[in-house]
Amino acid sequence: MKSLIINVLVIVSFAIILSSVSGCKKKGAVKITLNTTEVSLKVNESSTLVVSPSINNVVFTSDNDTIAEVFATGEIVARLVGETNIIATNIESGARAICKVTVIPSVSMYKEPFLVFSTPKLSIKTYETRELNLENDSTILYNGENSFLDSLTYSFKNAAYTSCICVVPADKVGLLGSYLGERYAYIGSIAYDLIARKTTDGKTFVVTQTFSDTELLVYYFPRSASGSKSALSQNSEIIRNIRAINSTRAFHHKE
Repeated sequence: MKSLIINVLVIVSFAIILSSVSGCKKKGAVKITLNTTEVSLKVNESSTLVVSPSINNVVFTSDNDTIAEVFATGEIVARLVGETNIIATNIESGARAICKVTVIPSVSMYKEPFLVFSTPKLSIKTYETRELNLENDSTILYNGENSFLDSLTYSFKNAAYTSCICVVPADKVGLLGSYLGERYAYIGSIAYDLIARKTTDGKTFVVTQTFSDTELLVYYFPRSASGSKSALSQNSEIIRNIRAINSTRAFHHKE
């Protein structure tokens, strides 16, 4: 009898193990693929991902929905210039598939300034291809590379890069709005005719100002890592930085 009981227990244990292994294989067998692994779009264009074998139990997420947003149907909508990944995940099996999304610009004006702040002059000089006009301890001035950019000024404090100003002809105001609008997230209009935006990683403010009848200024400066995200605090931070930049700027005009 004892032998019979042991045999029964062995058979039951084996059946449980076999069932468990079978279940794991079944779960792991559910794989998904997408109709494409890369897609390029212009701002506001869309494309729809097709999931195989089925979209059932699949959820979509975007690594950066400021650049490209994705909906439950798999539709991708391009929002701002940049690169991000759309991830499709089967919530039952955990299987994933990734599509790289590149949002390309429709409007070109000038090469974006170097935006890695707190770096030395050498980093900027390595990056820049524009003609150097003037330089002192706190500033480097470059000539614009075309008729859309008059000049570009990098500012430094204690030998570290703090901000940049681009000078654009005032008659290019419409084109500038389109150029910035497809690259940076809109924040809003604030005091002193300032229009504020931020980069898609949220680390840099990009602020435009009508400086005179002939000039528009585009300020680039880092967003405070510890600053509040409230609208009032954010606006105060922007205004405070603009004042500081203007009070210390040595020059921004070509001579």
